[in-house]
Amino acid sequence: MRQERIMTKYVVDIHALIWFIEGNSKLGINAKTILEDTENKLILSVIVLAGAMQSFAYLTPDTLF
Repeated sequence: MRQERIMTKYVVDIHALIWFIEGNSKLGINAKTILEDTENKLILSVIVLAGAMQSFAYLTPDTLF
């Protein structure tokens, strides 16, 4: 019998988002697991998105990856 999974919602903090994008080791394993799970619903406030965009505004495609 296949067990149905319940979608979980998480509000994402600006530091967690930036650390996840950077691959920073400051992000805890639980947070990384949550952010990587495509079944989770992530809630991002406008201010978090704006802050993340500002943090990465100085990067060019060749310095990002």
